[in-house]
Amino acid sequence: MNYLPCELCWYQPILMYPLVVVLGVAAYEGNTSVWKSGLPLSVLRLGVAGSHTFIQVAPDAVSSTCTVGGCTGVVWRGLGLFTIPRLSLTAFELVAAGLVVARADRR
Repeated sequence: MNYLPCELCWYQPILMYPLVVVLGVAAYEGNTSVWKSGLPLSVLRLGVAGSHTFIQVAPDAVSSTCTVGGCTGVVWRGLGLFTIPRLSLTAFELVAAGLVVARADRR
């Protein structure tokens, strides 16, 4: 769609791809102890998505160091609430919650 991604938009998929492999292999093998490796990856991603969302919400509160695109820019808005970083944050909150549930079920 010809969106110019900012630096934080680049980091988020980089942290997502290993999680896809880890969770995919665990699902295939039926491994419920995947939370040990999946939860740290999710928490890292939550940190990046959370900081990106905060930068968009309060651009004057933080000095953005983006050199590509603009971390404060909103290029898409869905339902009047969601932006791309907020969708990312929501997705990884759900993944982290699912891994916490997997941990609880294992006990």
